[in-house]
Amino acid sequence: KSFGKGDENEDFKTLSNVWEEGVHLLDKSLNPQLVESFKKAMDLIENASRINMLGLRPYKAVAIYLELLIEEFQSNTRQLSYDSESMFERILQFEKSEVIILFGFSPYTQRTIDAATVAFKQGIPIVLITDHLSCPVASYSSVILTLETGDNHFSIIPIIALVEAIVVELGKRQSKTSIQKIRNLVETLKEKNIIVD
Repeated sequence: KSFGKGDENEDFKTLSNVWEEGVHLLDKSLNPQLVESFKKAMDLIENASRINMLGLRPYKAVAIYLELLIEEFQSNTRQLSYDSESMFERILQFEKSEVIILFGFSPYTQRTIDAATVAFKQGIPIVLITDHLSCPVASYSSVILTLETGDNHFSIIPIIALVEAIVVELGKRQSKTSIQKIRNLVETLKEKNIIVD
């Protein structure tokens, strides 16, 4: 749909159309149900001995982004998205104190459903980030965070906003250590000339 040219007489403004759609999706996604589910998800994530993440296809990038941000102040993460073939060996070794964050959006991947099934059988809490409550992983999930998806074009804007909210909230909840860890990281990056002012 989004790749179609549209009316020849229309002043086709791609940037503003994509921008408006993103704002619209953010507004539609932020509702009382998401806020309540977010609190429950954060309790699971904060208290987990390890935070596991799985996103496949385009959501692999989002799962990696989440991991990179959390790792700046916390080291108890594990990314399952790199190698979905060996993820089952890892899931079978999860402790009950761990949590798995799954990104499951239509069309759903069989590997995501299979990962959820194995984690559920292990008694591992699942935080599902999805577009529909009818997602096949929903019945296995401890918490479901439902976001709107675009009608006019594919967009991960609400997912990125949620990921950043998770990171900020986790950092706030662990501020006794997270702030100093971020400061140490910034100073080290400056010292090593990786970043400059």
